[in-house]
Amino acid sequence: MNATGTPATAAARFDVFLCSAAADPAEKALRADGLRVFRADPFDDFDRCARELAASRVLLADLPPGLRTDRVLTLVPGESLPDLVRRVRSAVSVGPGLSSLAAIHRELVARRTVSLTGPAGVGKTTLAEQYASLFGRSGGRVLRTGPFGHLDPDDFLPQFHLALATAAGTSGLGFDRVRTRLARTIETAGERVLVLVDDVPAGLPPGVLDRVVLPARR
Repeated sequence: MNATGTPATAAARFDVFLCSAAADPAEKALRADGLRVFRADPFDDFDRCARELAASRVLLADLPPGLRTDRVLTLVPGESLPDLVRRVRSAVSVGPGLSSLAAIHRELVARRTVSLTGPAGVGKTTLAEQYASLFGRSGGRVLRTGPFGHLDPDDFLPQFHLALATAAGTSGLGFDRVRTRLARTIETAGERVLVLVDDVPAGLPPGVLDRVVLPARR
C-alpha cells in the first residue's frame, strides 16, 4: 500500500480529531470558534475511531513535538487558548487530510503489514512515527527497529536479527528461533505489538519482507 499517496477525504465531517486526556478547555475554545471537533478521550480503540480519524482535517494530540506536521498538531504546554485556536484554524484551512493514518490502520487490521513507499523526503518516517505514537497511546506496544535504509540488502536481515534478539532478551539463537521466541512472548503477554522497521534497503530480494513479520496473531 502506498499510504503516503492515499487521497484525503474530500468531505471531512470534522475539522479536528482531538486526542487528549486533559483537553476540556481546548475543546471548548475550538468549538466556540465554530470548529467541528471529534473528541477521542482517551484514544483507546483504533477500530472505533478510525472512521472519524479519516473524516477529520487535522489531529490535535499529546504527541512529541517532533511529530508535528501540517496535519498532526501537538498540544503545547502553556500555550494560550487564542493562540491554539489560531494555530488549529490555520491548519484546518489547508484542507482535509488524515486519511493516510486511517488507511495504515485498515491495512494492518486486514493484512498485518503495511509498506510506506515514496520518494525520499516526503514524510514516510514521520507518518509511521505518528501512527506508532497513536498505537502506543491506545495501549499497544511499539517495537522500533532500525535505521536500516543505509545498509546493503545482504546486511539487512543480520542487523534485523540483532534488533529482534535485543527485544527478545536473548542472543546466540538463529533468526527464525528468535522470531518464534519473541512471537511466543507477545502471545503469552497478550499484547498488541507494532513492529516499526525504519527502513528496508532498496533492492531487497523477494521473500525477505515476509521474514520481517513476526509469527504472532497479535
